[in-house]
Amino acid sequence: MEKISSAAEDRQHKEPFLVDPIYELHSPERTLGYAAVAQANKHAGIIAQMNTHPEDSREYHMLNRLQSIFLYDTKYELKGVRDTLQQIEGRDEDTMGRHFGAIVSPYVFGLLKKHDQPNGPEISWKKWLTERASDEELLNILQQHNYIVEQQATSQRIELSFEISKHFFATTVSDMYDSGDIALPSKSIDEISLVVGDVFDTLMKERSGYYQPGVAEVVLAQGQIGGEDARETAFLREFPRVLTHEFVHALLCRTYEVSGNPLAARWINEAETEVISRLIRQAQGLNVVEDKVYQPERDLRELLLSKAPNPEFAAKLLMRAFTGEEHDTDIFVTHINTAWGADDVMEKIHQAVAFEEKRLVIPGVSIDRLVHAEALRVVHERLRDTPEKILLPGVDIIQRQLARAAQEPKK
Repeated sequence: MEKISSAAEDRQHKEPFLVDPIYELHSPERTLGYAAVAQANKHAGIIAQMNTHPEDSREYHMLNRLQSIFLYDTKYELKGVRDTLQQIEGRDEDTMGRHFGAIVSPYVFGLLKKHDQPNGPEISWKKWLTERASDEELLNILQQHNYIVEQQATSQRIELSFEISKHFFATTVSDMYDSGDIALPSKSIDEISLVVGDVFDTLMKERSGYYQPGVAEVVLAQGQIGGEDARETAFLREFPRVLTHEFVHALLCRTYEVSGNPLAARWINEAETEVISRLIRQAQGLNVVEDKVYQPERDLRELLLSKAPNPEFAAKLLMRAFTGEEHDTDIFVTHINTAWGADDVMEKIHQAVAFEEKRLVIPGVSIDRLVHAEALRVVHERLRDTPEKILLPGVDIIQRQLARAAQEPKK
């Protein structure tokens, strides 16, 4: 019966991709190819057991049936990986190529180059992995990919940095609570665990990290290029910025808890999270560089607060509403409605952003970061120059009708 060879068996006739099968995976389950590698490890373990029994024994035949199940499951998971890779396009395909090119051995790179046509274009990683690579070749590359993520997921250096970061975050937040700037965190920081997300789960989805409400973990993008130390260093370089941002999501943001909360919309949620994250890092004495992280979101937030008689006071109300109870949100919303002289200001801005996203997005393509940023830019400009078009949508309808009527030929 056909079986997928382990890296140890490959060593008998070609350079291995990895040393031995990883029988106990420590990479996160969301890592690309995790399930395929896990099934292949079980398959390799069964094959090893089969070799200890005579072929005519009952144990051998039982193990043989079991290994055929794991073989089928492995191939099924590998097909899923190929389908996933087939969907990768554009900049993400370039990211994938750089990632695999940095982690595979020269031997594997040679397998890729074998498919180049003389005087023709070089074969891409995507084309090779989805169409040309054998199951064994794809599996071993996925083993290497999971192993690289596992190195960071189990790194003592990263684990120590995470524990230190938790301590300083908790101390700073406690000081901010004592000063009345924020409400108490919704949960203890000790409940939060760190997960290393591979490039397919993070950077290719245009995020350096993320937090899912209700899940007691923060996910940070893996460091990519170079040897193990270089990848860890790249990971830790982004650690304070990304980790603090995700801690704010996980521990301070209360907007997810009430259905229909006007502060739960993506733009204001990310803007306020980034603002609080920067305040925390500044309080810790860290150098906060003025970069473009969530710049469109922060610009729209600043414009929203600028109409208040005292924008700094409005910012404090927003921070309190973001981290506090429902009545804190009501206070902020009332303050903003009064400042702009309109009802449901937050909801109308959300609707305007959603409308622009739908107008800009290509049918069948999800709303990505660029589309969201452009929608925010358009809404920012409109709210700044002609706020009545957003806050009094009826006026906009009448203006468009009048303009259309003026262009029609008179009878």
